[in-house]
Amino acid sequence: MTSRDRSSHESEAQSFIVKIWPDTGETGTKRPKWHGSITHVPGGERQYVSDVTEISILLAQQLRILGVDLGLKWRLWLWLFCL
Repeated sequence: MTSRDRSSHESEAQSFIVKIWPDTGETGTKRPKWHGSITHVPGGERQYVSDVTEISILLAQQLRILGVDLGLKWRLWLWLFCL
């Protein structure tokens, strides 16, 4: 891929910021519960999750909104876990 090809693809790129952090309110537990957020950079929309496994669901949903074909594996996974 040439630099010209890369730059044309980068102009169509979408950026997301994923953040995760432990629940500091849980004292005395060996494994804290982790929370997170995902932010779609161009629009600034931020969604929070109380379980970090939900981040992949939010990202997949955002990609579908953008018109990305996620393929059969992702569609099945979303169907199983997003009902």
